[in-house]
Amino acid sequence: MAKEFWKGQWTGGYPETVSGGGSTMANTVGIRSVLPDVITRYKIKSLFDAPTGDRNWIKTIDFDSLGCEYFGGEYVKEIVDDINMESVTQFDVRTDTPPDVDLWLCRDLLFHFSDQDVETTMENMVDNSKIKYLLVTSHGKNAREHHLNRPISTGDFRALVLEDEDYLGLGEPLEIFDDPSSSPIDKILLLFDLDKAR
Repeated sequence: MAKEFWKGQWTGGYPETVSGGGSTMANTVGIRSVLPDVITRYKIKSLFDAPTGDRNWIKTIDFDSLGCEYFGGEYVKEIVDDINMESVTQFDVRTDTPPDVDLWLCRDLLFHFSDQDVETTMENMVDNSKIKYLLVTSHGKNAREHHLNRPISTGDFRALVLEDEDYLGLGEPLEIFDDPSSSPIDKILLLFDLDKAR
């Protein structure tokens, strides 16, 4: 997967960030508003940002002022090396042991995974952890009829409406937030209480 990344297949040609169009400042207005609010209202003291990407947008969030400890996990070793932060480590959400944190932020990942890798990821990150909340990307209902709403191999892209996937067995989301972007497929963020799924 890392080789595919460095061939530029995931960058989308955006000079601002190597993590693709979803990580530009223009396409993260929603999450940059939602995340501090969720941290405050749900009394989040620790957050695991996986995948971290190159931290283009999340570095604008002042976690210290929010009283929240930040940890990052990124699959691509070259990006981890470039970030060079003790709190950001190389991490595979499918197989590596999750940290015990209050919130796992999983933005713009699952729609790049095969059905099997989505299932493996959720089993690993939910069943093998004490993480309390999950804030995760889904596509909106307008993606149901989109031609990209189809099975893929990991590393490709698809439309993925988590409501149609029975919310991955996590129960009903606590909240749903808009995460607007330049994509023609609507994106939303779903907040789950993972204790209810265990």
